[in-house]
Amino acid sequence: MIMNEWFQSARPPVHTRSNGRAPEKALFRSTRGHLIATRHVAPSDSGLLTELLSGLSAQSLFLRYCMPMPRMAPEMVAREAARLGQAHSTRQLTVVALLYVGGVEQVIAVAELARDASSPAAAEIALVVADAYQRQGIGSALISHLVTAARRHGISTLHATALADNVGVRRMVARSGAPYTAETRQGMTTIQIDLRNVGQVGAAALA
Repeated sequence: MIMNEWFQSARPPVHTRSNGRAPEKALFRSTRGHLIATRHVAPSDSGLLTELLSGLSAQSLFLRYCMPMPRMAPEMVAREAARLGQAHSTRQLTVVALLYVGGVEQVIAVAELARDASSPAAAEIALVVADAYQRQGIGSALISHLVTAARRHGISTLHATALADNVGVRRMVARSGAPYTAETRQGMTTIQIDLRNVGQVGAAALA
């Protein structure tokens, strides 16, 4: 599971130097008609990520991080926002979903892909969607983006670990169109997505 390593560490993450270009955006509509923009995360998104994480309910935090907490503590929010805001690299890809609400841009979801250190052809994925925008197809669209980006980077297997009660993750993976298996042990479900024979899926790639 892509966990927040900074919960136990006081050291901030090291940021990769940006090339200064604005990240390209892709657009899709949620099932409720919202026009959503997706793009690579940028270091300047730290404040928007902080707002997303601070607003997550206890249930959303539990499903994403597999640990009970009524709210994420401010210091944890700061560390996690900094971690997620690191620039795109060959090992890590983080994508945000953006929506204008009252003329103000908000990050309403974040998804990440991290290559396995021992196997560059495999990677782990994780995501979270703001409570107000769950069950609107946003998570499914982000997973499809990650699947397409993973294939373009030569990744053949994606995996995710979730609580057995988190049936939403399995539904989102199924909607990506990629074949997958799921195994549950001791309350945790491991999902393996096979990309070897998958065509282009979902919206435009974010690679």
